[in-house]
Amino acid sequence: MFNKIIKTLLVEDNPGDARLVKEALIDAQDAQFELTHFDRLRPALEELKKTNFDIILLDLSLPDETGLKTLYRTHSEAPNIPIVVLTGLSDHELALKALQEGAQDYLVKGQVESDLLSRSIRYAIERAQILEARKESEEKYRSLTDDVLDSSMVGIFILDADNKVVWVNKSVEMYFGLPREQIIGKDKK
Repeated sequence: MFNKIIKTLLVEDNPGDARLVKEALIDAQDAQFELTHFDRLRPALEELKKTNFDIILLDLSLPDETGLKTLYRTHSEAPNIPIVVLTGLSDHELALKALQEGAQDYLVKGQVESDLLSRSIRYAIERAQILEARKESEEKYRSLTDDVLDSSMVGIFILDADNKVVWVNKSVEMYFGLPREQIIGKDKK
């Protein structure tokens, strides 16, 4: 899986921290990295439109954006690319919130060792691939289930916990003479 070069986007404004990350990636024994570095979010987001990256290493305290907004903007521009947050020692609470909001991992700047950084990147990419495969599998299953249920001659309603109609098949549409859009959302009564 990691025989290929991992295209890495680093968004970090502190030159010393950026240098440490670069050195850690160069020293990695288990993977090879192609690093692109920006010290501001705006040009990094522009680059995301042009280049397919495998991972984003993101500082949440940048000159042009700070806090979780940095993560939100990056994630909205690249929803399928895993993000590892780089944080200072005092940003532990912010890092945990970033994990809750979709970051795959966080690392404390200044404590980034080659093996730890490489493993974090590889695991983040693997988790993102697993989540994407699961999502695709669920969509295929849902589509197949909908097709089977939709072709049934028996009228089928699917209700939520509040007894609201969330799905009906074609037989229900034909029976009531209404398109499903007018049935979905109604109370079963």
